[in-house]
Amino acid sequence: MRLRNFFPITLFNRLLIIILLPLLIVQLLTVTVFYVRHWNTVTRHMAQNLVADLSAVLSQIEDINNPVNSKLINLSQKLNLSISWEKEKKVPNFIFSTNTYAEKAFKNSMDQKIALPFKSDFISDEDFITVEVELEKGILIFRFNKKRVFSSTSWIFVSWSIGSSLFLFALTLLFVSAQVRPIKRLARTAYNLGIGKQIKNIPITGANEVRLATRSVISMASRIRNQMNERTEMLAGVSHDLRTPLTRLKLQLSMLPKNSEITSMNSDIEEMETMINNYLSFAKDNVAENFSKINLRKFFNEIIKHYSSAKFNIKLVISGTQIEFNLRKKSFKRSISNIIENSKRYSNNTEISLKKTEDSLIILIDDDGPGIDAQDRENAMRPFFRLETSRNKSTGGTGLGLSIANNIILSHGGKLELLSSPLGGLRVKLSMPL
Repeated sequence: MRLRNFFPITLFNRLLIIILLPLLIVQLLTVTVFYVRHWNTVTRHMAQNLVADLSAVLSQIEDINNPVNSKLINLSQKLNLSISWEKEKKVPNFIFSTNTYAEKAFKNSMDQKIALPFKSDFISDEDFITVEVELEKGILIFRFNKKRVFSSTSWIFVSWSIGSSLFLFALTLLFVSAQVRPIKRLARTAYNLGIGKQIKNIPITGANEVRLATRSVISMASRIRNQMNERTEMLAGVSHDLRTPLTRLKLQLSMLPKNSEITSMNSDIEEMETMINNYLSFAKDNVAENFSKINLRKFFNEIIKHYSSAKFNIKLVISGTQIEFNLRKKSFKRSISNIIENSKRYSNNTEISLKKTEDSLIILIDDDGPGIDAQDRENAMRPFFRLETSRNKSTGGTGLGLSIANNIILSHGGKLELLSSPLGGLRVKLSMPL
């Protein structure tokens, strides 16, 4: 498995990792070094000082039968110690618990400084530590605050490290968001341009490289729009010029006596009109139509009702609940109609199925016709491409049906694929992003 597979997908998350990972490593190393060196050293010195105080108290004992007197009490108070005496008792044998470095440091100092049996309790009380030292006639009990062993400055340092890390993390979020925002806007603009939406009022912000890319996208969108308008206007003009003589021919033919030649000529004129309409439809910009939420079950039922006949069986299969989707209804209907017209031309049975995934809507249109060979499927979606078997008046077309359908699906941000159908013919798969 490659290392890049573990990296996040989005630019925002990648920038966070690039900025925060070194920061976290430095913070971790700093805290580690502090604990290993500074905290351990401070704790060891505090334990040694405490044991020195205990030793000073023990050295002032005069009466082994009753060591706790006013002199010893005063000395203990000056050293912030509390003492008590229990006669005729001994320290029980037990295994020292050294769960923390402070306990370990205290035990080592006691072993080195005071050669007497002792027992220490760091756990029973949250605020105080109890130490029992065995003397000849009993045990002397010391009680003192935990702060004398545990350094509070250590936790202040740790808190500061965590607090500063969170503060830097917040600053990083703001910085990365500000840098990524114009890039996301540019990506969204490029996507909208790809599906044919109008590109207007794009703010030019961000780093110089992002500004340059934004200006380039705006310029490219303007050139594409101008070219599309020019193409549409030109074809509209050509179509108008061609329709005029065709209309005159139809009128002249209608005045002539009916025979096989006249019928053939009328058929040719109708075919030419169909071709002109298809060419204009192919070149026409359909993105002016707004998106609207439509009920797909109702939408496809209307189409099926239109195409269903005794010679052509078509049915709808929808998985799951009612599906609603944002579409350009007229242009999307033209796309589906072109696909069904193709199926109707070559097959007797067609099945339309819909299913919704996590990120897309899948529309499958299957038929039982001859299908399209795998090597011809890519070419079949090119304009004016016609298979050899379709180059006749009974089944042939202009070679624009699938191309128009593909353009419309692309303008919705989707994808059209030609596959083999389980019915034996052609499967048209439409993948529409949610």
